[in-house]
Amino acid sequence: MESLGEKLKNARKAKGYTYEQVSRETHISCIYLEAFETEDFSCFPGESYLQGFLRTYGEYLGLDVPDLLSSYRALKIERQPVPVDVLIGQHRPAPAKIVVWILAAVMTVSIIIAGVYIYKKQPEPEAPLIEVLAPASYPLTLGSMDQRLVAGESVIVQDGSDRYTVELAEIADMVSIRVPGGEIFQMDREQEVKVDMNGDGFEELSITVLDFIENDPEEGVLFHFELSEQPVQENTVGSAGPDLPPPVRSAEQLVLFSGPNPYPFTLQIQFQGPCMFRWDILAEAGRGRQEQYFQRGSEISIQAQNGVRLWASNAGTTKIQVIGGGRNNTVELGSAGEVGVSDIRWIRGAPTQYQLVVAKLD
Repeated sequence: MESLGEKLKNARKAKGYTYEQVSRETHISCIYLEAFETEDFSCFPGESYLQGFLRTYGEYLGLDVPDLLSSYRALKIERQPVPVDVLIGQHRPAPAKIVVWILAAVMTVSIIIAGVYIYKKQPEPEAPLIEVLAPASYPLTLGSMDQRLVAGESVIVQDGSDRYTVELAEIADMVSIRVPGGEIFQMDREQEVKVDMNGDGFEELSITVLDFIENDPEEGVLFHFELSEQPVQENTVGSAGPDLPPPVRSAEQLVLFSGPNPYPFTLQIQFQGPCMFRWDILAEAGRGRQEQYFQRGSEISIQAQNGVRLWASNAGTTKIQVIGGGRNNTVELGSAGEVGVSDIRWIRGAPTQYQLVVAKLD
């Protein structure tokens, strides 16, 4: 029968995941991932953190989470020491040895009294410093993420140079969250709230409760956070620089693929004429905008996890194939001579459904 650590390790290796990949996608430190697989739990800051991380790790690997928690609790009970009196049993002393026992007891009491006297003469040692760990916080800079929080933990939303905090305040029969500005929302399972973080009238952040157990703070709450892009007004005549002004999102969207989870996709792009082409990988650290001038017959391939923004000076010259999940679809940025700007990105279409959409931008 597999132990807890073997279940996690075998599931991770069967999927071909490294510690670094799992840590990047679940926000669990590699130290804690390795600790689960070696069954060394001494590094965890607390029981609620340990069980919350174990639940998140198990869900990510597609394992039976209640079974993992049961295995952990059984292992914890197994490692508890057995009381000495259970091991050696109890027995009554023989009557002939009563006098010896009395003398031994008198000597023991004398030694204890002497020890207490000597101890009181010594200076009291300084109390050890106990490190109090601050509640964890998780960053959200663009796009969306699922994150499990326990009470006191928070998500830090980075919007340009501004930072906003969403905190899980309490878990009772409903979930209480504190949003920027101090307002508290009471939320139930699968309930969604939209938050205007900076008071500009635009609800930039969507928060959905995916799962929690009532009145059980140790299990935490699984949230879905989604950060929207704020519409930008068109520049006035003469105010635009060498670049085009930031695009304004249009309501026009085309659904390419859908499924219970987002997955990586690839763009195969062929150019049928001269074109200045830009692409910007969304919500992936270390990958930003790139730009290149292409001639007729040129080809490029772009891989993305969450989404990509495309800009073409002559949209009709581009032929784009979107490939993902064993399927492919053709996308058009626009007609000949037209400047085309579109996002191809994953969005949440329902609490348990994701859609890869093409959203044309103006």
